[in-house]
Amino acid sequence: NAIKELNEFEIAAFPDQARYIRVFTPTTDFIRVYSNQFSQTVNVKTPQTWTKEKGLRKFLSRLSTQSAWKTDGKTTTEDVARAYNPLRFGIDDTALITFNRAVRNTVFFNRGAAKFGMELNWQSLSNKALLNNGIEARDNRFSNHRLRWNAGDIFTITTETRSGQKRSEAVFFSNRNYRINYTEVSPTVSLQPNAAFRLSLNYKYSIKQNTADYGGERALSHTAGTELKYNVAEKGSFQGRFNFILINFSGQQNTPVAFEMQEGLKSGNNFTWGINYQRTLSNNMQLNINYDGRKSPEAKTVHVGGVQVRLFF
Repeated sequence: NAIKELNEFEIAAFPDQARYIRVFTPTTDFIRVYSNQFSQTVNVKTPQTWTKEKGLRKFLSRLSTQSAWKTDGKTTTEDVARAYNPLRFGIDDTALITFNRAVRNTVFFNRGAAKFGMELNWQSLSNKALLNNGIEARDNRFSNHRLRWNAGDIFTITTETRSGQKRSEAVFFSNRNYRINYTEVSPTVSLQPNAAFRLSLNYKYSIKQNTADYGGERALSHTAGTELKYNVAEKGSFQGRFNFILINFSGQQNTPVAFEMQEGLKSGNNFTWGINYQRTLSNNMQLNINYDGRKSPEAKTVHVGGVQVRLFF
């Protein structure tokens, strides 16, 4: 309707799409709350001497884990034990008015080994805020597995899988509510004959399904691409990439759900590409030139470029 309304704005998927900023202005209304901040990182690893052992200790020496938990919340509950327990916070808590949480747990097998390595990761990212138009909350929980195998002296095969759920809840803007279950599989083959040159071929299969209660939209995408890197010590580096992205989306276009599930692109054949050139001009000066482009169905080709000069003192 040619009127810029609040429920028509989304976080830009590409830099050139960002034409507005979101500014929060405080009011004179105050709410009494309990504040809770918690941050903790735990690393577990067996003694270094176990790498020379045999049997169970030898196997356990290949394992390590890293966990990080960070929360920041404000709640109106009068239950003090609940208010100061960071483990009980969640976006479904009606007494919670402001909330930010980042939780990550990773288990490594053969971390840093040259031949073979594996990672098992679980992550949760949540935020919630009380605004004049009501509560807005977002949540993204997923688990991913990464397998790395150096097949010979110059070939590396990497496979990553990810599955989880993205959730958005907005009291005032019901069209921004969704619960998207997604699964991704991303194999990559890299050729690196020397330290200066690397060529990668990658593919990603992705399927996303919004729950039936929130619309039931579905997106299936295939991404095939290549990436080239060339580095010259103490001089500079060049990086180029090209991707073909085929998206099959069933649902209404130009909605927050469609924008999220298609990641800023359109249903059909999409192309993205880019180059980055970095050059060391002197001992304390560095030049960066970057260019990105994309083409989506029924849309103009987008070209974005930039130049940056850095001085180090």
